[in-house]
Amino acid sequence: MYLEKVEIQGFKSFAPKTTVLLDRGITAVVGPNGSGKSNVADAIRWVMGEQSMKTLRGKKAEDIIFAGTNKKARLGMAEVSLYLNNEDGRMPIDYSQVVITRRLYRDGNGEYLLNKSKVRLFDIQELLAKSGFGQKTYSVIGQGMIDAILRAGPKERQEMFEEAAGVKHFQLKKNISVNKLERTKQNLDRAGDLLAEIAPRRNSLQRQARKAEKKDQVQQDLKVLQQEYFNHQWNQTKQRYQEVRAAIEKFTQREQEISQQIKEIEQAINKAEQAIDYRQEDKQREELDNLNGQSNKIKEQLAVVKGRIEVEEERDTAVDIRGLRQRKEEAEASANSYREQVAALKREKEEVAGSLPVVEKQLADIDSQIKKLEEQLQDQRAQVSQIGDQAVKEKLRAVYNKQSSFLEELKNCDTLEKLAALREQATVLQEEFTAALQIVLDDQGEDKGNVDKIKVVQDEINVLLNQKEKLDNELNQYNVELAIKETKINTINESLETRQQELEKLEKKIVAATAGSNKENSELLELQQQRTDLEKELQALENVTAEISQKLQQEREQKKEQRQKLFDFEHDYRQQQEELNKVRQDKSADEIKQAKVDNEKELLLDEIRDNTGTEEYTDLLAEFENDPLTVEESRAQELRERIQKLRQQLIKIGEIDPAVVEEYKECNERFEFLTSQKDDLEEAIKSLSKIIAELDQTIKERFEIAFKNINQHFQKYFSVLFGGGKAKLVKIKIAARRSTATEGEDEVVTADDEEKLMEEIIDIKATPPGKKLRELSMLSGGERALTSIALLFAIVTNNPAPFLVLDEVDAALDESNTGRYADIVASLAKKSQFIVITHNRETMRRSDLLYGVTMEEGGVSKLLSVKLDNLE
Repeated sequence: MYLEKVEIQGFKSFAPKTTVLLDRGITAVVGPNGSGKSNVADAIRWVMGEQSMKTLRGKKAEDIIFAGTNKKARLGMAEVSLYLNNEDGRMPIDYSQVVITRRLYRDGNGEYLLNKSKVRLFDIQELLAKSGFGQKTYSVIGQGMIDAILRAGPKERQEMFEEAAGVKHFQLKKNISVNKLERTKQNLDRAGDLLAEIAPRRNSLQRQARKAEKKDQVQQDLKVLQQEYFNHQWNQTKQRYQEVRAAIEKFTQREQEISQQIKEIEQAINKAEQAIDYRQEDKQREELDNLNGQSNKIKEQLAVVKGRIEVEEERDTAVDIRGLRQRKEEAEASANSYREQVAALKREKEEVAGSLPVVEKQLADIDSQIKKLEEQLQDQRAQVSQIGDQAVKEKLRAVYNKQSSFLEELKNCDTLEKLAALREQATVLQEEFTAALQIVLDDQGEDKGNVDKIKVVQDEINVLLNQKEKLDNELNQYNVELAIKETKINTINESLETRQQELEKLEKKIVAATAGSNKENSELLELQQQRTDLEKELQALENVTAEISQKLQQEREQKKEQRQKLFDFEHDYRQQQEELNKVRQDKSADEIKQAKVDNEKELLLDEIRDNTGTEEYTDLLAEFENDPLTVEESRAQELRERIQKLRQQLIKIGEIDPAVVEEYKECNERFEFLTSQKDDLEEAIKSLSKIIAELDQTIKERFEIAFKNINQHFQKYFSVLFGGGKAKLVKIKIAARRSTATEGEDEVVTADDEEKLMEEIIDIKATPPGKKLRELSMLSGGERALTSIALLFAIVTNNPAPFLVLDEVDAALDESNTGRYADIVASLAKKSQFIVITHNRETMRRSDLLYGVTMEEGGVSKLLSVKLDNLE
């Protein structure tokens, strides 16, 4: 079996689908650093089930999906497929070509396919393990893993040798068996817990089931006794019932006879009542009441009509018209009076207006006189100005100036208000003038004559002022009277207008009243005709009423005789009714007895029903009817006592769930099933323990053989690679780590137990040529690499894998060591296919097929293949 090709798409730097065709022998993959050649090894490791992202040189799962470049978008899926040639049947599957595919989506979901069918990771790992592929060790060896082989801990190194020994398949089986054993033990513990949990419940249910069985037996015995007892009671009750029923039927027959007699009397009474015929009397009385009602209504209508006639007759429409006309005349007279008052006021206004020119003329005369006096004052001023004393002159001049100003204002005065103001001013001026004149008289006696003249003038002025004031008062009085007259005229005009409107309304009413008078006369005639008709109708009704009253009196006499006959019939009826009541009382007494018997019967039926089922109750009653049983009273008493004892036993047993028996059966079946399961689990544990022991023995035997062979090959390859020296693998026993469950516990450990508690680890001893034995940590980097390669080749030689991938394993070797390394690879390539990723020319030269990896476009790897045979 060998690897035919590898298809890569979307994995790391391989964006487009890339196919790597492979041949038997050695295929070398070369390229500059960073070109992505190691991604080929990662792709093979990943498709074979690698889960560690650290081993795949990533941090998270999506890191292995092509992330995109400046020119290419990122992809959503990574896919790698291995095409294996299985013509030799090394892989236990019925296909000559096996395709293993792994996919990962960017959302984190992934899948495995085997020949395009989805499978589990475990299925892939198991198939590879059976085919000789290691899961974690030498199938794909990276540069970092070379030194890791030496630095591996005991557990990792043990796993590596187990895979090299070809016991991985047995180890997987053992792990499966161990897991099954653990689950079986857990199931056994769970079954034990369930049994421990169910057992108390089962025991309790068992006790209750036994009580239920005992209760069933007591109930069966009780049923037999009750059947006999109830049959006796039923027959006695039935006999009493029949006796009471016969008495009731007798009274019922007598009751029917009396009822028939009463019925005949009732018929006679009905005939008598028909002779009396109360209904006819009621009908006539009702008819009479109707006639009286109609008569009363006609009387009421007649009274209304008479009242309206009286009103109409008493009302004199002409008087109303005269009243309206009188009101109209009064309104016209009032209007004429208002008109006369307006005319008189207008005349008075004209008179006042005519007297105004006279007053105005008088004012003009006064103005003329004032003018003359002003001239005289001018002369007096001239004389006064000659007075020697300058102070007196000034005083008089001031008075004269005021007087001149006063005269000027008096001259220009044209209203009574201004005249009143000037009068007050003249009084003040007179006082000042007198004072000034007195000064002059005191100081200049010789001017006395002039002063006298001035006084005379002043007196005249005062007289004129008084006259002007008087005229002014008269003028004001005229104005006031004139305003009053105008106000009265306006008021009278308004009243006149109101009277005129009332007059128009009265005229309209007079017209309407005149028209309505004719209509009322017509209505009066109609009312008088209605009164006549109603009086005639009333008279007819009174005649009919009298006739009906007479007939009613005659019928009352006849009915009186019929009532006496009816009284006699009723007396007979009451006697028969009393006898009927007595019979019914006797019947009721027997019915009460029957009710008591019925009650006893119902109680008996209830008791039978309570102590039997529905179907059994029906069957039992049918049996009582068909097969009545006569029991002596002593036997009945014995039955009662035995029934009472059985009932007490049932009370003592108490209430038991009817489903307890069925529940006990289910619980017991469950208990027996778990017991059987527990036995099966214990047997399975023994079987699994035996299988595990056998697998351990097989693994141990195969491991010992493989260890011996690997040790021999390791010594050989170490000597070849180093050109001498010695190396070997040794087993060292150390104390195994005890579980936490046993730590700190005091227990006796035997020699066999101590042997079991020891575990073996594999150590590597290496002595390069010309050196002493030393620890691995003391070796140089090159020596460590050669030692690891020697151990790797020893493992491959012992159990050759179908193919191996070496990722720059020879990177740390010099030219001479590379030659020896290449010789060993070439010899091993006869049994296993090699895919070598290298920079070493010697390794390239020894290859059968050479692939070059380039990165023409940034971030995208590209493969170029070359057949070295063709180059030669």
